[in-house]
Amino acid sequence: MYVCPSCGLPGDAPGFCTEDGASLVFADDPLLGQTVGSYRIARLIGQGGMGAVYLGVQPSIGSRVAIKVLSQSASSTLGMVERFFAEARAANRIRHESIVNVLDLAVLPDQRPYIVMECLEGAPLTSHFAAHRPFPLGSLVRIALETLSALEAAHSHGITHRDLKPDNLFVTTLGRVKVLDFGIAKLRPELGGQSDATRTGALLGTPQYMSPEQALGQTADARADLYSLGVVLYEGAAGQRPFLADSLFELLRQHIEASPARLSTLRHDLPPALEHVILRAMEKDRNHRFQSATEMAEALTALLPSLPDAGVTAKALPRVDPPTPVQLAPTAAQSGVGSRTSVGGTSLAPARKRSSAVGFIVGILGALIALAGVATAVIVYLLSDQDSVNVNFDGTGPTGSVGGAPFPDLDAARVAARKHFPDAELASISMLGVRPDGTVALTEPMHSISFIFRSPSVSKTSKTCLVSVSTTMYGTFAAPFEDAAFGCRQPTIPAPRCSVAAIMKKASPGVKQLAFGHLPTPWTWSLIGGPDGVKSVPDDC
Repeated sequence: MYVCPSCGLPGDAPGFCTEDGASLVFADDPLLGQTVGSYRIARLIGQGGMGAVYLGVQPSIGSRVAIKVLSQSASSTLGMVERFFAEARAANRIRHESIVNVLDLAVLPDQRPYIVMECLEGAPLTSHFAAHRPFPLGSLVRIALETLSALEAAHSHGITHRDLKPDNLFVTTLGRVKVLDFGIAKLRPELGGQSDATRTGALLGTPQYMSPEQALGQTADARADLYSLGVVLYEGAAGQRPFLADSLFELLRQHIEASPARLSTLRHDLPPALEHVILRAMEKDRNHRFQSATEMAEALTALLPSLPDAGVTAKALPRVDPPTPVQLAPTAAQSGVGSRTSVGGTSLAPARKRSSAVGFIVGILGALIALAGVATAVIVYLLSDQDSVNVNFDGTGPTGSVGGAPFPDLDAARVAARKHFPDAELASISMLGVRPDGTVALTEPMHSISFIFRSPSVSKTSKTCLVSVSTTMYGTFAAPFEDAAFGCRQPTIPAPRCSVAAIMKKASPGVKQLAFGHLPTPWTWSLIGGPDGVKSVPDDC
């Protein structure tokens, strides 16, 4: 089947659309050309591990929308579906001009949920920060004021955003600010949200912009959003974030207890009054911050006339590069230089290597760690600048890197595990997203490399006797966990003799998952996927 990429009209053969004359393109996606609700799906705008975003066109009047469809795998995960619905509920309840408008929420025949939203053109604030240095202070304050107006509307409806960052502040081509992604917003239970009791200890948000109370796993209220906006303003004014660290633990510690560098030392034309507002928004004690978005907006409005570029508006900013073909970013959006298109509140980035602003997906993090505070936080947090890595077992050192830091090979993983259990020894290895050449993709949330270690001494006295060192597109996490069959009967095993590349030479097409362990016989690789389903091969190169 062929389809018009402009209006979605399907056709049986190559040619031109009878409605608008556009050239028909081959539809290799079953949704293209289909009618969803009252909209025809014209083309794929972006996609990723969490789902896809399509351009939808209303046939009778030609209006355009963004249709965000959750992926099949994410649709089977209750937490992801709940987050998807929460985004729609929150945006629909607020109905503010600076919050992306949600038009519909429904389910496809294959049970995948989708959201219909307004289609935006422009770029996230991340791109403007990268393109305009130093960033005009007048424009920065005006963007903040529009953001605060949206936040005040959200807060008045009992909704806290909890993931405010430049990637979620979208500047349209008309110069308006749109607050995106209410996917982890906190709604009062009577509004359809979950109580904090169901999320105790969960780390919600993006670490670079996270309030101290969020970093501690505590309940966040509206003042957490003001802290995050303060961090955004600091970044815009200074040209850098207030806190920089190589590990998640250190980054969270800084948010909790460290003081940022004085802005006046980083930008000499910054008025003291603006620095005061930013630093007050970033107070560690939420009782010392602005107590409402309105109060912070009043402070910014009062100093706006004194700014050297008070007349600069968001619309007056030079355009960043025009949008390019896009790839759907995870909800924890990636930052980078260059233009993006946002459709329906999802930030879409050009298909390029991931940049260094990586956020958390709560479902992924929750599966890896049970965070009860910083004391039990993840030990290692590495940022990924590439979409695949090599895995090493021989102790020769890594051949890939993550964010400029060595990717943890088996030896590095053992070091991380022994921070929890001094006698930790390897029990199993699993990899999902393995490519035919032996590298492991880190392009989707489900891709992972996991080393499981067992503590022989602790296993005699405690159910928590295993520790996982797992790497995903969001970083590397080390955390102990409970053995479901108390006794930690999983034996320790030696390091594999074969490389992943050598094992993949024995794999059938379609194999994407490998596991190394002691079953059914000692030191065996399991190749999962393809026509064989599960195939066991010895660790013999």
